[in-house]
Amino acid sequence: MNKTKKYFIVGVSLLMLVAIIFLISANANNYVYANAVDTTNKITVVGKGEQTYNPDTAYVTIGIETLNSSVTVAQQENATIMNNVIEVLKNNNILEEDIKTTSYRIFEKYDTHFGDRFMGNQVSNYIEFKTKDIDNLSSLLSTLTENGVNSVNGIRFCIEDTNSKYNEVLALAINNAKSKAEALTNNAKNLVATEIIEEYSYYNDCYFDSYSLAKDASNITNISAGEVKICASVRVVFEQQ
Repeated sequence: MNKTKKYFIVGVSLLMLVAIIFLISANANNYVYANAVDTTNKITVVGKGEQTYNPDTAYVTIGIETLNSSVTVAQQENATIMNNVIEVLKNNNILEEDIKTTSYRIFEKYDTHFGDRFMGNQVSNYIEFKTKDIDNLSSLLSTLTENGVNSVNGIRFCIEDTNSKYNEVLALAINNAKSKAEALTNNAKNLVATEIIEEYSYYNDCYFDSYSLAKDASNITNISAGEVKICASVRVVFEQQ
């Protein structure tokens, strides 16, 4: 092979290589440009919703504690008082299925301030009941103390149907996301949500601190139910169509 032919082949090969590199570069530029066009019409924002509601349900844990040197007597006294308390609850429109035992304990009680002096056998019997009559709860507790209840181990105020309320808050979060998207795009028209991701939810019950009730029902103060807060956060992808 002479030198002229050899140089010709090398030259053609170089031209072909340059052409291939050019085509690859052109295709790459077109690919990047196409993606840029796709993404410029999309925007991702986080929307938040928050709402407070008045609780419609209360769960109350009440207890009867009896003390006697005889375990049998302590149990009998406790059972008599508890039966009476349950009747009081039923007479105040508390359904039987809304009453349940949460704790029943029998133990020896000692006075540690006087050399572990034996005081007797204590029977602690606690039940929880549900009521929707929150406005008259203080009055009901007064009646219960008059009938032998000597401890309240907590009151929880809540909303029974949380799903419907949470859906309301979710709608607020989505509307908030849309408002943000409109603000960021100078009120662009035809914004359509193409993807909605629920990021987190928050729901808090209201708790009334545990306390012991005195025998004197006049010591019962009014109980405030407070408010229940529900929060939601969503991540929304909007596309201008």
